[in-house]
Amino acid sequence: MMKKILTAISMALVVTLPVAAKTDLAALDKELEIMSSILHTALKQDTSKSSIRYRSLSANYLAQQGVVFDVNLSSWGVQKNFNINFGDGIHLLPPQFIDPIEVHEIERRVEEAMESVEEHEWGVIVEEALEGSREALRATRDLMRELRGEERELSYEQRELEREKRELEFESRQRDGDREKKSLDNRRQELEKETKRIQERRAAISKRADKIEKEKKEKATAQLAKYRENTKAFLANFEGEIADSLCRYGAGLRALPENEKVSFVLSKFGDGTPGEKKDRIYVFNYKDVRACVSEKIDANELLTKAESYVF
Repeated sequence: MMKKILTAISMALVVTLPVAAKTDLAALDKELEIMSSILHTALKQDTSKSSIRYRSLSANYLAQQGVVFDVNLSSWGVQKNFNINFGDGIHLLPPQFIDPIEVHEIERRVEEAMESVEEHEWGVIVEEALEGSREALRATRDLMRELRGEERELSYEQRELEREKRELEFESRQRDGDREKKSLDNRRQELEKETKRIQERRAAISKRADKIEKEKKEKATAQLAKYRENTKAFLANFEGEIADSLCRYGAGLRALPENEKVSFVLSKFGDGTPGEKKDRIYVFNYKDVRACVSEKIDANELLTKAESYVF
């Protein structure tokens, strides 16, 4: 009797448990195409002269998890490893280690030309900027190599003079004649003058090399500060645009279950530091998006509710 009761209860539970509706993938695909177009138009409106720029996005759907928008960026900042993609198969790969002098020159030249060129011409402009900045970089490196080489030669000469002075001291102690000692003293004085000349030359070379190194560090610091400023400006614009777009048009994702997510992945953006390899990710609950659409919350609150992290 008890077995029959338990069986009846189990059957009742099966009948009453809610069954998750299957996502209409065909409908969602069309809605994602429209939403991608809306987001693309919104993000492309950024008119700032930041070295970080929106490039394109693509959308995908993960069953029972939600929608993921992959956002691609173009950058010629101070990152040590970066790929400038200009479309149409044009990829410029600068050297693995970018010197601050080179980066400074690239950005200066590109910014001057950005207002007056079409997108397809950017590749040529950046390529020319790269070549010009590489020449400046090579000249600086050659100068530093010459200075360091000359300093090593002077160090060698100074060591030779010191050895000769020690030999003179030893020889002077062995000689008895005043004439011979005077001759040795004269030579010793000449060596002292030569040593002083070499020391002064070495000091001048070291001072000049240190000045060049200091200038390079100052440029690197300034460039990094500018990059961080650009990062902050880009993120402020990016977050504002996606929040506004979701609040205005998020209801268009009607086929997306309300308990799922809407995510954005900024590829290799990370925390905004140069040379970053990780992604920056934003995860919105779709129910919060719908709440913003219905004006129960605003765009700022939607951003506050979103989970943002680097992975």
